Amino acid sequence: MKKQGMLLRAKAVGFMLIVAAIFIIGTPFWLPSIPITEYSAIIVRAPVRETQPSLPDPILVPVVDFRKCEYVFMALDLLGEWYHDKSFTVTNDFLNVGIAGMARVLAEEGVEKSLRLVPPGISDREAREWFGGQFEEAQATLIARNNIRAYELAVMATKAILDSLGDSHTGVILPYAYGGFKIIENAYLGIRVIELSDEFIYIDRVISHHNGHNAGLKRFDQIVSVNGFRIVGGVDQLDSILSNLRFMKRLERYKGMVKLGLRRAGAETCEDVALTDEPFPTGEGEMLTHNGHRLHYVYLHQFYYEYRRKSACEATTIVWNQLQSADAEGVVLDLRANMGGSLQDLETLLSAFLPEDSLFFTSHYRAGFITSETLFFDRPYFKLPMVILVDELTSSAAELFAQVLKEHGRAIIVGKKTRGRVRAAFTFWIADEFAISIGLARVVTKDGVDLEKRGVEPDIEVGLTIDDIRVGRDPQLDRAFEEMTKLIRK
Repeated sequence: MKKQGMLLRAKAVGFMLIVAAIFIIGTPFWLPSIPITEYSAIIVRAPVRETQPSLPDPILVPVVDFRKCEYVFMALDLLGEWYHDKSFTVTNDFLNVGIAGMARVLAEEGVEKSLRLVPPGISDREAREWFGGQFEEAQATLIARNNIRAYELAVMATKAILDSLGDSHTGVILPYAYGGFKIIENAYLGIRVIELSDEFIYIDRVISHHNGHNAGLKRFDQIVSVNGFRIVGGVDQLDSILSNLRFMKRLERYKGMVKLGLRRAGAETCEDVALTDEPFPTGEGEMLTHNGHRLHYVYLHQFYYEYRRKSACEATTIVWNQLQSADAEGVVLDLRANMGGSLQDLETLLSAFLPEDSLFFTSHYRAGFITSETLFFDRPYFKLPMVILVDELTSSAAELFAQVLKEHGRAIIVGKKTRGRVRAAFTFWIADEFAISIGLARVVTKDGVDLEKRGVEPDIEVGLTIDDIRVGRDPQLDRAFEEMTKLIRK
């Protein structure tokens, strides 16, 4: 029986009703059944390196009140119930990993206090009581020092536990890191920024008709300063400065213009750019001509689906609209630095390029059952030749998209080996602006490939160096156009 869109076959239907597979930490979804901890507003300062200049006023952000440590236990319970590895069991050893995480917080604050590990041979209930006692002692010490980072105890304890698993999609979404990830992608300036070192961050993407584009920012511009503050702390420092300026703008204490110091093609210059609240788009497309051939060029920075508003899959909409906008002879799809996103958008976009009954991949869950994502689609698909660009930052759903089309012989992959971070995951919200992600399933392609810690091998390997960026040269994109010309002329 044919149905428009994707049909998810699951042996345990009840389970799948509450599982939304998400392929990147940081793609949130509200989970009403998870209790919400009360929170209050406190001042949070981003970590500052010794060489970093003083920053503007700190922001007030809501954070969790961690006078109790039930959050750590909740994370452990969720891990035991949902983590994809069915051989995994929660033991008291994980509580000791959490205690070690709290000890690191104390050490960073210069607190000389020893925390005691959970004794062997005691019951789970006794072990949790022991952990709670160590937590309260550590927090009382920090509070006595009037330390504003006391709330991080539960955060860092949980982070240590989840990180110990070594799973790409299992971890803590920190209160400041979650916001910071979004800032890196839009920076309130209509640009996407990538860090190669603390003192070398460059503009990877300038969105058309956005404020950064209108101010004259260009791809590969290196950002060297913001309002006179020299950038020596990478994107963390850039995030702190821009988010603080944006907050002051909301309080009408700042007019909203930012002076960016740039290094462009070896020469230093400045551009005045207005801060904005406009969201960073999922991507954009344009028509280009190369060697006399008309080509669709589409850039996607993530796969996105807004569950709460039930909007259309944005990546698919961008590609679909671009390919229908005019006749062309080929498609170059740029997935470089694409951090992934939702299965909904991934599967819908795959359906635009593959015939009916194509097997995408299978997902292997903790309970032992397997789901097969197979295409049942009743509209024509695009048959244009296709080249996909990937690099070392291409992650998760973007990796899976490239590998599936490669295995089906639908695309040539150009660039560098991808990141190797592919799991079906879910974001569990514990408190406002604070969540954990748990890898729910291993994902295996039709050819039996698990991309986790492996990545996608490009058909044609082409790198992008700092020297290329400094002179504004993009050899990866140039090679993609060359390969597309060969495909068209075959």
